[in-house]
Amino acid sequence: MMPLLLATPQAQADDKVLRVGTLKLIHGITPYFYEKFAPPGYKVEVVPFESPTDGKNAVLTGTVDTCIHGIAAFLLGAAAGEPVVIVAAATNRGMAIVADAKSDIKTIKDLKG
Repeated sequence: MMPLLLATPQAQADDKVLRVGTLKLIHGITPYFYEKFAPPGYKVEVVPFESPTDGKNAVLTGTVDTCIHGIAAFLLGAAAGEPVVIVAAATNRGMAIVADAKSDIKTIKDLKG
């Protein structure tokens, strides 16, 4: 999503901390692995959020440095004049509808009702 400088597990007190927000969903798990690829002197703190709006607001208030979630909250914020910057997509088709193979659900239309 963006160039991140991340930390090793044995972080020192003077390490630079990158606070990354993410959603409490499976496709929001990636930030939990960032620290494995961090150069010395960097540490990653993952901050989980319940909603994309909470994540966007945390970026705007400086509670986190960046946040990884859907684009809608940031687009709405930008349209309202909030100073947001969208860097890149974090996932491609991160959600799906799954039904048992024996289910009568074969198309989206079958979900009605």
